[in-house]
Amino acid sequence: MPRTELRFDINVKDRELQRLNAKLNKYKINSIQSIAASKALDTSFADLAKGTALLVGGYVSLNTIYDKIINNGINVNRTFENLNLSISALATVNAKYIDSVDENSNATIRFAQSQQFAKDQIAALEIVNKQTPQTLQETVQIYKTLLPQVLQYGGSLKDLNEITKLVALSSAASGVEFNAVLASIDGLASGTFLANSDYGRFLGTVGLTPQKLKEANDPIKLITESLKDFGALAPELQKSYDASLSNLSN
Repeated sequence: MPRTELRFDINVKDRELQRLNAKLNKYKINSIQSIAASKALDTSFADLAKGTALLVGGYVSLNTIYDKIINNGINVNRTFENLNLSISALATVNAKYIDSVDENSNATIRFAQSQQFAKDQIAALEIVNKQTPQTLQETVQIYKTLLPQVLQYGGSLKDLNEITKLVALSSAASGVEFNAVLASIDGLASGTFLANSDYGRFLGTVGLTPQKLKEANDPIKLITESLKDFGALAPELQKSYDASLSNLSN
């Protein structure tokens, strides 16, 4: 079978990465619903953009690109299935806070209802993720950590998505390693988070201390108000090189 060759020049700048992504769009397969939303596909496009694994003298084997994207596309589908299952399970045990899940039904019915809830939430999180430097999986991890506490303290799903975005943006601004951020926000709404951690101390600089959260009549509003200024930083944070690679298809 003859091999098709595709030639293009790459400058490692944000606008060039976007052009590269546009050129590759026509080779996406329908089964890949969110190309590069996962780290596996980030790696595929990062390899192309950086000219490391697949670029040789400005020439790229189109068959090689196609094969790699298909293989990673299978992994993306698996990733989305895992995200759906994990959010579904979380919604099942937190049914009393979710209107679309009947808490009085048995676990099987609640789980079935939670799957549609999870599908809707992942779609919403893809929109949130477009505004953050993190990958979709990282944004979902923040969301999952916040879901029980935000809903328990009277927050809505809209509040949950907004706080997820603000935590993602503020954590990027703080420079704290992602897993450390996740550990720090467990117990945020209740004021029992790790105040002495790097991210906990960062939250203290914007007025989110354990004492204030414990004393607040509306801790969800306090969190949103304290972090709202980071929402304005989204365009600046999106200019970073890592963010460009992370969100090529967001």
